[in-house]
Amino acid sequence: MSRVRCGFCSLVLSIAGLCLGAGCGSEEAAPPSAGAGGGDGTLSPALQISAEGWSAAAAAEDPFVEFEAGRLRCSPFAFRLEANWLEVTTTDCNYATLVYRFSREVLAGDVVHGEVAWATLASVEPAIGTLAFATARDGVLWTHEVSIPSEADIVEVEFTIGQAAPVGSALYFHVRNHGYNAWQLSPLTLTDPA
Repeated sequence: MSRVRCGFCSLVLSIAGLCLGAGCGSEEAAPPSAGAGGGDGTLSPALQISAEGWSAAAAAEDPFVEFEAGRLRCSPFAFRLEANWLEVTTTDCNYATLVYRFSREVLAGDVVHGEVAWATLASVEPAIGTLAFATARDGVLWTHEVSIPSEADIVEVEFTIGQAAPVGSALYFHVRNHGYNAWQLSPLTLTDPA
């Protein structure tokens, strides 16, 4: 993915009403979070999941493949960095699943936080866009449907990991869309439960 800047950056930042702090562009351990920790009373450091850490998921591992029939899977050219966010552009496709591999063990009860934004959504016919997150062990953990057409907006993402998973386990981000649209995923944070 190449770093590209455009007017959509200012839209996302104005909607979000915040400035992404240091550490958003890379995967770093943040200070330990309060919560369950490793089960032995220790706290796990928060994990920053950067936009650079995502890649296209192979169809063989895609937990959303049941929805692919009649859709065009996005190529890696549909994904790019946009102001430290991951952008999925559906100009030439309408189905994308991306994968992130955890760089540390994930504990049951760990919480993922972030945001998803979109520019004005256009389509000739009314439709529904679907955003979702899943793991292989838990299945779908979070989903959000968006009416198309609609105005630009941003939603908070928060979900809890149900089952512990080893280093290298996958987190999936999924977009199903109708029309030529752009969806953006903020850097995510994985923390122990509060």
